[in-house]
Amino acid sequence: MGLASEQNLDQAAIRYFPVTVSVEPWTSQTNKVDRCQRAYTQSKSILLGAKDGNVSVAPGWRPVGPLVSTVAWGMPPAPYTWTSSAVDWEPVLHNSSTQSQQTIRSFSAAIQDYFWKDRIITTFGTRRDYTASRNSAPLQIDPATGLENPSYLQTFGSYLKASGTTKTTGVVVKPGGGLSFFINTSDNFTPATVKYDLFGAVLPEPTARGKDWGYGLIFSKQAHGQPELL
Repeated sequence: MGLASEQNLDQAAIRYFPVTVSVEPWTSQTNKVDRCQRAYTQSKSILLGAKDGNVSVAPGWRPVGPLVSTVAWGMPPAPYTWTSSAVDWEPVLHNSSTQSQQTIRSFSAAIQDYFWKDRIITTFGTRRDYTASRNSAPLQIDPATGLENPSYLQTFGSYLKASGTTKTTGVVVKPGGGLSFFINTSDNFTPATVKYDLFGAVLPEPTARGKDWGYGLIFSKQAHGQPELL
């Protein structure tokens, strides 16, 4: 028996985080995201500064979506002069957002044979996988908006290609009396999207090897046992 298949996968991991979008003394209109990450991101718990110089954590959760908050802010150097302002917040695209495309082509074949009046059963199988995958380009800041440019999510590099073979072999022997012995071995290859290590090198495709053997014993038509050694 033989089979062939093709899969085309489009995946996206889109992330947003809230930043200040209004014009404030501490903001940069050409690079809002970078400054927000370092200075004034809106988090689930907000640090509030009072005019006496004390800082406290506001209770509860901030709602998701555009909103206006009145915050107290002060600019270095100390001692700070605190000023209250109505600040506009809005969730914007995070630079960790990415998209990927992958094509997987698989070809497989298997054969099962019976010998010695069906007391010996052999199984052989193989599958060949071909994969080609690519990721979208890293996001870049658009100076006109000061935010990440989403068009880079539609810009892709070259395909990275890989291939591998999965093999499976199994034998079952039934000498009689309800007793059977079996052994199975396999080499596995799993097509995956492009992954990188901490140094930027492309990681190899996941592979594995397996082997199991054991015996089975039928006590009756209603109950049977099959201890295995893995």
